[in-house]
Amino acid sequence: MKTVEFVYNASPIFVKKLLLNLEALRRNRFRRYGNFVALKKQYTLSYYNLPYSERLKLQEKKVITVLNDVVHHVPFFSFIKKEEPSIKLEKLPVIKKNDLRKNTSSFFHQKKKKRDFWVGHTSGSTGTPLQYYSEKSGVRIKYAILDNYYNLFGCSYGEKRIRISGAKILQPTKDHPPYWIYNKVDNQLQMSAYHLSDTTAKDYLNKILSFQPNYITGHINSIYHLARYAKKKGIQMKSLKAVFMDSEGGMSEQIRLVEKVFDCPVIGDYGTSEVGLIAVLCREKNYHVLDRTVKVEILDEHDQPIEAGEPGRIIVTDLKQTGFPYIRYDTGDWGSVGFVNCPCGWDGSVIKNIEGRCDEMIITPSGKKLTRLSYITKPGLGIKESQIAHVAPDEIIVRIVPDDDFLESSLKNIEKEIHQIIGKEMKYSFDIVASIKRTKNHKFKHVVKEF
Repeated sequence: MKTVEFVYNASPIFVKKLLLNLEALRRNRFRRYGNFVALKKQYTLSYYNLPYSERLKLQEKKVITVLNDVVHHVPFFSFIKKEEPSIKLEKLPVIKKNDLRKNTSSFFHQKKKKRDFWVGHTSGSTGTPLQYYSEKSGVRIKYAILDNYYNLFGCSYGEKRIRISGAKILQPTKDHPPYWIYNKVDNQLQMSAYHLSDTTAKDYLNKILSFQPNYITGHINSIYHLARYAKKKGIQMKSLKAVFMDSEGGMSEQIRLVEKVFDCPVIGDYGTSEVGLIAVLCREKNYHVLDRTVKVEILDEHDQPIEAGEPGRIIVTDLKQTGFPYIRYDTGDWGSVGFVNCPCGWDGSVIKNIEGRCDEMIITPSGKKLTRLSYITKPGLGIKESQIAHVAPDEIIVRIVPDDDFLESSLKNIEKEIHQIIGKEMKYSFDIVASIKRTKNHKFKHVVKEF
């Protein structure tokens, strides 16, 4: 992977375009080929028109099916007695990222082929690096649901769209447009969030206006930055059907301004890279739990259930696949679950007050606004948690909680990532600590401002 990144970074722009489109094709073959069309028909969101009580019964049957499968074929769950007539989900231990990292091989289904798994990397909302696996069937169900969700707002895969994210498509030292690359496979203009500043915002907006996308996806902080600039300059965007923000979500004032300037609804979802979609946001701004494909529990610090409406740890069980099961999986996020008869027509559980994902923004001395900096610690080995402290206008401290297998030499890989993402205009240092302080609401902040 490092070799591919080196070749990509060292290549001229026309080679970058070719490599980016080849990667898009590789991902699409995994996500949207085979039985994908049938899955879109099967996982239509009209399912949620069923009474909530009926959906819960169907969910419970699916939970039993999943548990019976993993007990017989996934080594990690071999401690469960196979002859038990009924396995109770709530009796099983909560699985944490560290369990996956230290017991990876024991989570693979013994009858599934390794080539049918997607391998991904995430630092998660708590800054804990993880290599995760997703079975092809589960990945395709995720994108079938996502396509159907976009359809609710008049948007379709294959239409012209723009994505603004932390994908490292260009060198951080690039100081003139274009700050984007066109992905022909997905008909998507991929824009770099790392190059967005007050100086470059005009270039981004001009490109959005000329490209005329039907919708935009990406980091809400970056889109909000563009909306603020557009408002200041009196620029009004009229062609968009919707803005879909990534799972980190956004503050209400950010969403209101983007909706006003871009003249369209801001919609989003909540999920994790490992499990996929957990809940989707409706026009009434409720995060509806996708109870057909996941089961959500809210637990306290002792793994005990919390009263409805009270905040706690968000624990999910993936019902889409068993190839690499995520059962009672600790997302690392905090939130609460309540029941609503939503005006949008979708009754059932909603996740409220999702915490653990609202990173603060770092503004560099040159004016670049950097968000979602959890990418920085991904190359580190044996990191339990990490946090970036912005301690001075031109200085950051990377705090690291080491795990048993922490490799100090891997800090050099993080240094390279800092140079890639932030550049050399800021000083940095590492601080190895025993723990990282949470807020009074148990919120983990991956980026904190301390000056």
